[in-house]
Amino acid sequence: MGVTQTLRRAFMRVFSQTPLIPPGVTLGEDVYLGPGVVLDWNQGRHITIEDGATLVSGTRILCHDASSCRRTGLTRVAPVRIRKRAYLGANCIVMPGVTVGEDAIVAAGAVVTHDVAAGAVVAGVPARPIGATADLDARRVQEAQGRTFDDARFNRPRLAPELEQRLREAADEGSYYLR
Repeated sequence: MGVTQTLRRAFMRVFSQTPLIPPGVTLGEDVYLGPGVVLDWNQGRHITIEDGATLVSGTRILCHDASSCRRTGLTRVAPVRIRKRAYLGANCIVMPGVTVGEDAIVAAGAVVTHDVAAGAVVAGVPARPIGATADLDARRVQEAQGRTFDDARFNRPRLAPELEQRLREAADEGSYYLR
């Protein structure tokens, strides 16, 4: 491998993990953008991400669709809005013109082509409603009864062997972190 390729790969490892915020994006408070989040660079002015929204690794937001451009010369441009406390799972794609409602959840790998109602859980390609966040939250709280542990003790790169074993056992049991 040449020097140029080595430098390029090193650059990509470092900078592909840090989301770049395009000019004009409206970003609320306490928004989480995970590693590898991609926001439509040339159309940033059309992206609104409200307070408390979470976009985990690999999420893509597109505000333009150039699929007809070579044939018609036209590119569709439409705003994307991610409402308060919405959660977008790993590697999902949000297409132009979509609003993801408050407290909605978009599952990992989903392709969102239509608006997502507030409090809805959507999954699939294209994304379709599969439930409600209130039901999911209630189920998780019930499942977590007696199966939680404090993540402060376990949230570090290296763990003592006894903590490593406890974490492994907790994961095998399907336990939940407490923050």
